[in-house]
Amino acid sequence: MDAKESKLPYVLAFLMVGAVAFGIYWMFFKPAPQEEKKDDGGGVAILDESQTDTPLTPETPAVVEKPDTVEEETPVEPTDTDFSTFSNSSQSVGNSGNSSQYTLKSVEDSKEDGFHSFVFNVQAKTSETMESPYVVVKYMTSQGSIRVDLNGVTKDESGIGYQKSRNIDEQGVIRLYHNISSDPKEELYDIGVAKQTLFKIVSVEDAENTWKITLSVKYPGGNTTSETFGSDAFSKDVQAIDGGLKVDNSKVVSYSYSTAGGVLSLVFNVSGSTSRPVPSATAEYNSEGKLVLSFTSLVSDNIHNSLDGDDLGGFGITTEKVGDKYVYTFNGPTKEFKLYGSKSPNQVILEIKL
Repeated sequence: MDAKESKLPYVLAFLMVGAVAFGIYWMFFKPAPQEEKKDDGGGVAILDESQTDTPLTPETPAVVEKPDTVEEETPVEPTDTDFSTFSNSSQSVGNSGNSSQYTLKSVEDSKEDGFHSFVFNVQAKTSETMESPYVVVKYMTSQGSIRVDLNGVTKDESGIGYQKSRNIDEQGVIRLYHNISSDPKEELYDIGVAKQTLFKIVSVEDAENTWKITLSVKYPGGNTTSETFGSDAFSKDVQAIDGGLKVDNSKVVSYSYSTAGGVLSLVFNVSGSTSRPVPSATAEYNSEGKLVLSFTSLVSDNIHNSLDGDDLGGFGITTEKVGDKYVYTFNGPTKEFKLYGSKSPNQVILEIKL
């Protein structure tokens, strides 16, 4: 055996050891490939098992959530106003024991330095009245609005109809909405805001038996403007609102209704998450020709039971609950309807032609 032949076994053994070592390294230390999956919005989401609480198996699939649309927020303009006397707590002017009656003559609004001004001009109904009405202002978290409760105001000449609004759309102050109250001796207005903010209310006598009640609302900024979504026309077709579900803490809080201009307008005051404050709902005629309104998935509905058996505008209402779904059936003639939602205050509105 020559020298080359005597070294061959050692070379082969060395190569075999190297191959085994490389195989071990490849099995245990190679980088794992990342799996790409399309989310509902068409974007690319990277699945990373290290971010899950349990290993991904066919029984526990990964859930890739559709991200909320992120809009550019409206910036708040620089201001020199001192807001040290403003707060986000409940405030009032006037005397709670005041039983006098007033007329709301008008509501003015204007853009100011760092805040929006709302002036409620009220006039006493008798010359003997010497003090302004009792007015309470507070932030309504679930509604995304600042509530103005004008006690003692029994007549409204503002020109803003019930369930109607005036758009503001200024640096997060959205709209002025005229709400309906069950108390005939008060008027309710909601100022929609993109998020909680500071405010201040003062009352000043303007003339004899006339007062200017001024609410100043600091601009909060934000990405919300006066917005409605859903249907914008009356029809007999299926209509829907794509909104929040039970997982978004969706709720029906209260309601109001009116019949004016040949239309029944039923307004559900609702709440939910910050990104989805208005719940999903559908309205359609069933096989029996009855209009059915369904809230797809709710945590709770405060008015469901109270409306069962009621009659609104000639439509008898029956209700039922199926799982997380709350259903309202309107027993009446087949009429065109419109279903839509709005934010700040957060509402679902069903209008039916009479």
